[in-house]
Amino acid sequence: MKKCLVVLGMHRSGTSAFTGILDLLGVNLGTKILETQSDNPKGFFENKYVVQANDCILESLGTSWDDVFPLPPDWQEHFSGAQLHDDIRAFLREDMTVDRLSALKDPRLCRLLPLWLPHFSAESVAPHFALVIRNPLEIAQSLASRNGFSTARSLLLWLQYMLEAERHSRGHPRGFINFNNLLDNPRQAVWRLFESAQLTLPTSEEDRSAELEAFLDADMRHHRIADETVAAQCPALIAELYQLLCDIATAGDASNEDLAAIDAIATRFNAQRDLFY
Repeated sequence: MKKCLVVLGMHRSGTSAFTGILDLLGVNLGTKILETQSDNPKGFFENKYVVQANDCILESLGTSWDDVFPLPPDWQEHFSGAQLHDDIRAFLREDMTVDRLSALKDPRLCRLLPLWLPHFSAESVAPHFALVIRNPLEIAQSLASRNGFSTARSLLLWLQYMLEAERHSRGHPRGFINFNNLLDNPRQAVWRLFESAQLTLPTSEEDRSAELEAFLDADMRHHRIADETVAAQCPALIAELYQLLCDIATAGDASNEDLAAIDAIATRFNAQRDLFY
């Protein structure tokens, strides 16, 4: 059985930093990786096919990665019988390796995972998940700098992405990792994530310690906001979910009480969203 670590998280949340570490540790990221850009000079570590396929899926649905509106309830039926399914299976068959852990990273998978998951099973690829948690106000500042988004829009996107990432990955082996912990203590953060996700590190971190330190430099944290500010400046749903996710990352796993609390937040969010949309 092939194994794949799927990295989930909102855009600008540190998923690139985490996946870059996976690359240094010898994880297979596939054969066609996106080129670096000015807003992410160290690389996105995203497979071109995955990004292009997900963008096409969203475009076919008349939406995009930064659309705050929910996907249609029956959105997967839109692709019934489409060549897309064969293409995804071919990609998983060719790019996932038997003797080496693989990884996929694309924030769009937070929302589109239900279409991908059946193909993992069909191609005998066992999905494990890493959910990257970052202060939503830091993400909002990053998106304001890069895309000119308002804070309200970015926070709404964060809530939508993280709720869907948690829901779609529930029931699978997974771990939660805090972006601040990743930068402050990468060895411990990565080790705990792999342990929670029921995976074995592909290589000794000590063998690559110098490269890890060079990769995770201070320039990767352009925006730093105290966590206490989230409760003071964000709507209650945002603050509650962020605190829950941080607590889960610290504990290493989500309890039944944690999951019930997340479900309650999702219910309140959907009710409020339906009222306005």
